[in-house]
Amino acid sequence: MLPTDFISDEKTSLETLYLSYLFNISLNMFEYSDMPKSVDTFYLEFIQQTRGLCIIIDDERFGPTALECTIGGKLNHYYMPTAYRGVDPTGELTGVYNAEDVILFKNSPLYAPLLPQLQYYSKQLALASETINVNLDAQWTPYIIQGDKRMLNQFNNFMKKVRSGVRAIFTAKNLDLMSMLQVLPTQAPFVAMDVNDVKQTILRECMTFLGIDNANQDKRERVQSAEVYANNTQIIASRNIWLAERQKAVDAFNQKFGTNVKVSFRAYNDMLDMMEVNDMSLEEMASLEEGDENV
Repeated sequence: MLPTDFISDEKTSLETLYLSYLFNISLNMFEYSDMPKSVDTFYLEFIQQTRGLCIIIDDERFGPTALECTIGGKLNHYYMPTAYRGVDPTGELTGVYNAEDVILFKNSPLYAPLLPQLQYYSKQLALASETINVNLDAQWTPYIIQGDKRMLNQFNNFMKKVRSGVRAIFTAKNLDLMSMLQVLPTQAPFVAMDVNDVKQTILRECMTFLGIDNANQDKRERVQSAEVYANNTQIIASRNIWLAERQKAVDAFNQKFGTNVKVSFRAYNDMLDMMEVNDMSLEEMASLEEGDENV
C-alpha cells in the first residue's frame, strides 16, 4: 500500500473512506521532535504501520535515512534478525544491512502493523453505515396496492385528498374498499438509531485499541467511575504497545547519532495544551469526565 492509494474519486467505497479516516488518525498519533531533516517522520510512521518495521541507516550521502525493509539473513539466539534487506523504489539504497549498523523501528513488539486492524474496523463501520442507509431508505418504501385497474383514478383522487390534508373522505355507499383493494405494507421497522449506537461502540473500540481517549458521550448510558478507570487503564495499555517500541528505537537512535530526538503521543500532548489554556489540573480534567459518581 502507498499513501497515494487513498486519492479518492467518485467510486471510492464507504469502507475505503472509513479506512482513510482511521489511518489518518493513526498516522498522526505520534510526534517526533528534533528529528534530523533527512528522516521523513511521515514515511517512518507509514512504513511501520503498514509493514510492521522500518530501519534507519547512516548513509554517507544523505545522513540518517529511514528505509523500508524486510527481514533477511539468520536469527540470533534471541530470535532477532542479524540483517535486514532495505527496499528503495529508486534502487539507490536497496541492499542488505547488518543489524548492528541500523536502527530498527518496530510498530509493535511482534512486528505487527496497524493496517490489518484498521481495515477490520473500517469494514465494520462501513457495514453499520450501509445498514443505517438501507433502513432509512426503507422508511420511504411505498405501500403495494392491489385491486381492479378501474379503481386507479379514484384511488389517486383519494391520495390527493390525503396529501392535501382532508380529514374525511366521503365515498358512495356501494363502494366496498375492503373487498376491492388489498394493501401490502413493505415498510421495515426503524432500527437506524440502534445500529448507530452499535456503530459508535465500534468506533470507541477502535479508539481504545489505538490508545486514544474516547469518553462515552451517550447520556442515555451512564458510566460508573470504576468503568472509566478500567477503560483508561486499557487505553494506556494499548498506547504503550506502540509508544514503548518507538521510544526504544529513539533511544538507540540518539545513542548512535548523538541527537536528542523525542517521541510522544500527540493526543496526550494536545490534552495537556488544552489544560494549560484552561488553567486546569489533571484532577480537574478527570472530574469533568467522571463527575462526582457518574459520567
